Amino acid sequence: MRLGARRAGLCLLLWAVTTACSADEDLLKDASQLQDQGKTDEAIATLEVLKTKHPDSDAAKRVPELAEQWLLEAADASRDPNAKRPRLQAALSWNPRSGRAQLKLCQLLLDEKKLEETQSCLDKDMQGKDPDATLEKQLRAELEKAQDAATLGERERLAKSNRPQHWKALIERFPKSAQAKAAKEKLGRLESLCDDLPRFADASRAEFKRQETEYKKDIDRALAEQVESLRVDQLEGLGRAAARRASELKELAGQVGDHRLKQGEDKAQQILRKALLLQSDSLADLAAALQRDDIENLASYQRGAEGVLKRWVAGIDREATNIDKQLEQAKAACEPDAGEQ
Repeated sequence: MRLGARRAGLCLLLWAVTTACSADEDLLKDASQLQDQGKTDEAIATLEVLKTKHPDSDAAKRVPELAEQWLLEAADASRDPNAKRPRLQAALSWNPRSGRAQLKLCQLLLDEKKLEETQSCLDKDMQGKDPDATLEKQLRAELEKAQDAATLGERERLAKSNRPQHWKALIERFPKSAQAKAAKEKLGRLESLCDDLPRFADASRAEFKRQETEYKKDIDRALAEQVESLRVDQLEGLGRAAARRASELKELAGQVGDHRLKQGEDKAQQILRKALLLQSDSLADLAAALQRDDIENLASYQRGAEGVLKRWVAGIDREATNIDKQLEQAKAACEPDAGEQ
């Protein structure tokens, strides 16, 4: 009788084990079917039930990998970042080492133009994650391209500046850029005025070109304006623009005066500085003539401003020729045999 009881107990135990195995496999099968039907949330919920009720089963051991895979697939299938992000975060909760899930979160940040956060995501959040070299390389290349586009305007602004401190800032902030490379070359030319002379000469000639084109158009537009208040505003604006240009040229002349010189460059320095100051003074005189006193009659101001502008425009070519001659003299003073003549 005892033998029969033992047999019954063993059969009961075998039935319980078989039933449990069947139950966890059934849950796994149900979860897979739900995922195939596109019901990821229900599939994940079923996996959670399986993990909770049968934590030590072979099926439960497969749950984290399957959950990560399905959540990644669901994230890839969606175009909505608000739907993607929680899927990817959930994938990371199932597998904290998932480099693929983390990289896809980084991609969302990049898509949102959050470049600094993307950089941090790649450099810091990927630490300790399983690598996905191909995806990370692609993402870093996209980030570099986006960073280049985002900073292009700032780099070009600093590169076009005539101030050495701006070149240094460019090199410090964007050391690998083409503009930084050019800035280093400019800084190298600061050791010799003659090496750096083209920078000053180009700025001077560019100003005359601007006067003959853009500035002259602005003058013509102001003189043709029929509404008195608008005409006065434009005339005063021309004066302010002339004052800014005068200040910029005066600063260049100051740079020439403070420039490092090699032996024999003194004469070139004197000629170049004089040319820039003459050009600056001309613009400063124009700015002063276009400045209106608060008590001055508007009609009187307009007649005076019109006469000043017409005379100044008529003299641009003559002044440009004179300054260009001095620039050529400065260049000639830099020739190796200039001191022997």
